[in-house]
Amino acid sequence: MELKQELEIVQISIYCDIVTMLIKEHKTISLIKLIVFSYLTKKENLIQNSVFRASNTKEIVNKYLSLLSGDLDNFFISYEYILKAVHILIENEIIELKGILISTKGKMELSDFIFKENDFTKKVIEKAKKCQINNLCERYFQMFKIEKLTFVSKNNETYDYTFNSGVNFFVSGNNTGKTEFYKLLDFMFGHDMLLTEIDCYKNCVSEIRLELIYNGSNFIFIRTTDINKNYIFNTDEPHDKTDILSKNEYRVRLNQIFTPDEKLLKDLRDFAEEDIGYRQFTMFNFLDEKS
Repeated sequence: MELKQELEIVQISIYCDIVTMLIKEHKTISLIKLIVFSYLTKKENLIQNSVFRASNTKEIVNKYLSLLSGDLDNFFISYEYILKAVHILIENEIIELKGILISTKGKMELSDFIFKENDFTKKVIEKAKKCQINNLCERYFQMFKIEKLTFVSKNNETYDYTFNSGVNFFVSGNNTGKTEFYKLLDFMFGHDMLLTEIDCYKNCVSEIRLELIYNGSNFIFIRTTDINKNYIFNTDEPHDKTDILSKNEYRVRLNQIFTPDEKLLKDLRDFAEEDIGYRQFTMFNFLDEKS
């Protein structure tokens, strides 16, 4: 067995342990939240001194999510392992998926777990399951639905990938581009890497379009091989490709679309003590769920 396969088995085993522990403790968690909590639980277990304490009471979900800041690449890599662990546990009837919710299937007899959740994490998960609409974090994480990705080749040929309703899984073998796909979504939401730096696309794609529905409006985001040649259109309004956005203008426009108001964005920046952009949280569609 190759070393890479052995390491993958270890990672999946770790997340099987963590996912089972979290579901046993909290009964029901949405899949999106479970992925984030599983990754951060592992990260917290590997940190000698936890950043936060159970005595923290204000904006605890936001504080917990701030642990992801600067760590998106590792999170994306772990995404695959967590989903494989969830799949294994479902196949073995330890947990079950109903809609977007993961819950126990029957009685869990396992009691000894290698990874533990600390008291702060426990508080955060229960708080996230009960978030109220006026919560700062909930107001920021409004749900959107990605409808379609369109890849435009250098010869102006197009390839469309249409997303299904609900949870979408990407399953394939090693080294087939799953991580690159996650990076691409991050790129579409404002990452400043170059499209030509993404191995899967650098020699064949001239631009990528992302269509989504947010708050009743239809948007098209377009990024090209020129980092300062981007577009954002609301399809309900007149538009054309003369409205070119630089990298920074593109990010500003994203924040204008997704952030309810300037005060909220300022509050988030003050809270995190850095210039937060929407892409730092967008991948999780984290709140506006019931569990």
